[in-house]
Amino acid sequence: ETARQRQAQEAAVRREAELAAGHAEVRLAGFVTVSGRDQDDLRRACAEVHEQAVRARLELHRMYGQQAEAFAFTLPLCRGLR
Repeated sequence: ETARQRQAQEAAVRREAELAAGHAEVRLAGFVTVSGRDQDDLRRACAEVHEQAVRARLELHRMYGQQAEAFAFTLPLCRGLR
């Protein structure tokens, strides 16, 4: 057994343990824009989006300081993820 084969076998065992623990086979990324008429409306909308994401077992990360760039990613301009 070579070191490369041993590493491949160890990686397969780790991956099987991750799948058994509920981790997904693939990882997807996307952007979500939340807006509101005023600060209170925005807070409510953010809370609702967060609640729905938790139910769907999604991780959301706010892009503090990058709002303009993040918003541009949600526009239908065919830019895609990088």
